[in-house]
Amino acid sequence: MVEVETRRLVEKRKRGFFGWIFLIIFWGWNALMAWALVMGAGAANCAQYATRAEQDGCNAGAGIGIMMVLFMWAVGSVVFGMLAYFTRGRREMVEYVTRSDQGASRGAGE
Repeated sequence: MVEVETRRLVEKRKRGFFGWIFLIIFWGWNALMAWALVMGAGAANCAQYATRAEQDGCNAGAGIGIMMVLFMWAVGSVVFGMLAYFTRGRREMVEYVTRSDQGASRGAGE
């Protein structure tokens, strides 16, 4: 019997209090902006206007509003994402050791 030992290093990080706060703010911001995008796009009912010019103006305004939400979403996600990234905790290297028994190759007599 041959005992085989496999070693593996894994990087683990433990978040502190502020790390969790910034991570929750980051995910909350993304959820809020996704909700705002869906609600804002659904609220644009441009078919109610009578003339083509009014409908085009409504569509242009809805497009500008959606682009503003997307821009604010991107800027906020970068800021909150950086805060969450930089408060993720200290790096700890954890070593996992796996031991397994491997039998000898079977001979003709077995």
